[in-house]
Amino acid sequence: MVDEAHRTQYKGLAENMRTGLPNANYVAFTGTPLLGSKKLTYNWFGDRVSEYNFSQSVDDGSTVPLFYSRRVPEVWLNNDYLDDDVLDIIEEENLNEEETRLIENSSSRILEVIKRDDRLDKVARDIAHHFPRRGFLGKAMVVSVDKYTAVTMYDKVQHYWKLEKQAIIKERNQAKDKDERDKLKEMLNYMDKVEMAVIISEEDDEVKKFSDKGLDISEHRRKMNQITAEGYDIEDRFKDPNDPLQLVFVCAMWLTGFDVKSMSTLYLDKPMKSHTLMQAIARANRVYPNKPCGIIVDYVNVFKYMKKALADYANGDNESELPAKNIDQLIVYIDQTITEADDFLRSININLDSIIADSSTFDKLDKLRDAYNTIISNDDNKEKCKVILNTLINLYDASKPEIFENNWSNEKFSPLAYLHGLFNNTIDDDKIKRAKDGHTHIASPAPFLRRRGFSMLCKNENRCPVTKPDSGFLSSCFLSVVYASINTEYACIHLLDSCSVAAGETL
Repeated sequence: MVDEAHRTQYKGLAENMRTGLPNANYVAFTGTPLLGSKKLTYNWFGDRVSEYNFSQSVDDGSTVPLFYSRRVPEVWLNNDYLDDDVLDIIEEENLNEEETRLIENSSSRILEVIKRDDRLDKVARDIAHHFPRRGFLGKAMVVSVDKYTAVTMYDKVQHYWKLEKQAIIKERNQAKDKDERDKLKEMLNYMDKVEMAVIISEEDDEVKKFSDKGLDISEHRRKMNQITAEGYDIEDRFKDPNDPLQLVFVCAMWLTGFDVKSMSTLYLDKPMKSHTLMQAIARANRVYPNKPCGIIVDYVNVFKYMKKALADYANGDNESELPAKNIDQLIVYIDQTITEADDFLRSININLDSIIADSSTFDKLDKLRDAYNTIISNDDNKEKCKVILNTLINLYDASKPEIFENNWSNEKFSPLAYLHGLFNNTIDDDKIKRAKDGHTHIASPAPFLRRRGFSMLCKNENRCPVTKPDSGFLSSCFLSVVYASINTEYACIHLLDSCSVAAGETL
């Protein structure tokens, strides 16, 4: 019985064992068989006996689903590079002299484009922006094309990390309400605690080699070899979900056979295909509490050619069998879950449409509270609704920050999220009561909302879906009050979708 049926099982001691036991039957297990033109795994071990694919493991709960996000299109490789022989060479972290010469003399411009300094700046800036804004703040890897680029990316992300913090501090200082200020403060606290590291293999004379390229490897190597007072090495620290080491920069190490269950994000900036790509993206699909999925951020555009890159591991043209899906599909799942929640509520005589249509903001809140009481009066309904709402919020969190950038909206999300808040005791009833008491003396709700800080709910003005005020008064302030009591981030994409604004008024 052979675990990991890879090249190590073809020659040497493995071949001696076959010679010594010529009549034995051999059964091998592997997640990434070599299935190229030579089909090495099948030639050595025989045809496939049983297959357990990505979609089956997700269905069984053995792994979480994977989604890819193709960010920063100006840094993508737009030509189909998968047939380039250079890809086979750059799989290895330590290149010999002949391999180095082949790359340097290659007619391929892949490495020249990938390592261009202005391109790396754009990728690093996006990582610094994306990482603290994710929904599930799991650990992450940045995968670069070689050792030198891994160190360069570390330096660049560190630079843009500081700039990102400065921008968030400025935004926090200008925040007009406590909820938004607290949210930004929470993000800053997280960024202050995050520790990063470079993880690359050691080689002879590396200090001089890096120095010749204007890089310092000494401090990185010291950190890689460091043992903590508790006896933990760098691997132990990254595997510990509570350790501040959250983001690592690699090129080949830790991409195979290294499991970190809390890891949720892979920033991919290295061309890959076949079993190498499969092994890399699988780093993000391990099951961990409250981790809804793994996200692959694709900077090299490999998923444009995913069917070809993973042709040996996908079954025909069935999109559902591919190991990773576009993050847009995650947003589709959110809409589908909203529909499921709406259908369930209708089955117990709760009509979200009629609640949303109510002209009074506070009547809506009262009706949602009544709906909540109806749901929890039956244990089966209570448990089913909790599962649906938890799924909805987990999917929504998993889609951040892309869901904000896509200007997604669904009017039924907000009342469902409010119900989720009631289930989880995150609704500030006192705040709503104070707003209701004040509302009895207000002729127009728009100035009332602005005085209480709701003018800043849309945190990024450049991404607001509304650029000009509509005519008519603020007819539906529902989200303003609800999400001041939960979380301004939810309101960011829904407030303007649900409100009309008086001419000349500003939200």
